[in-house]
Amino acid sequence: MKKAIVRSIKAILKRLIRLSLIVAIFMLGFVTHRMLQPETPPARVRGWRGFDWPAPETRTLCTQLVPYQHLLEALPAQLEGWTPREPPYGTCFTHQDYAYTMARRDWTSGESVLEIKIMDVRHAPQVLASLKEAARFNEEDTLHFRRGLTSEHYQGFEAYYYQEQRGEIQLAVFNRLWISIEGYQLEGPEVLREALNRVGFKRLRRFLNQATP
Repeated sequence: MKKAIVRSIKAILKRLIRLSLIVAIFMLGFVTHRMLQPETPPARVRGWRGFDWPAPETRTLCTQLVPYQHLLEALPAQLEGWTPREPPYGTCFTHQDYAYTMARRDWTSGESVLEIKIMDVRHAPQVLASLKEAARFNEEDTLHFRRGLTSEHYQGFEAYYYQEQRGEIQLAVFNRLWISIEGYQLEGPEVLREALNRVGFKRLRRFLNQATP
């Protein structure tokens, strides 16, 4: 009888120890999660009519860049055989001490889509450095080609993916701007080059000369 009671007590103790270990492991995981998880700051009081107004120093960043209205003027107004997909779009995006202006136009032709963007990335020189480095490399295989592009205006690369019928041209322009031309459902890369030839590089240079140094 005594042996049975002892065995029963031991069994209960083992269960209690296991339960304690499970609770301890759970608490350790919870505490670790709380330590590693960044604290969520309290919600800020939102501005008038629900808008978050940017800080004054954030808004001034846009004045240091080529206005998107000017960038839009350097984009081709039309492309032969293509229909505008949506109205021209421009923006100035700011976040803390970073900002960029961007202008975009896109077109369709049947199932094909073409998009051209010009961005003033003065605050992101690493982007331009990467594009200049990409101009040094060439690659071609059964699936795609990628070639460096260099001229008096720009440095970057063009690429085309045969099976996907997708192509792109990415360029660092005048050590300040980023031009991106992308197309989908294209029969070949020629349309990308034709679009590039329609970009107003003289206008861009003039706008840069007028911009804040």
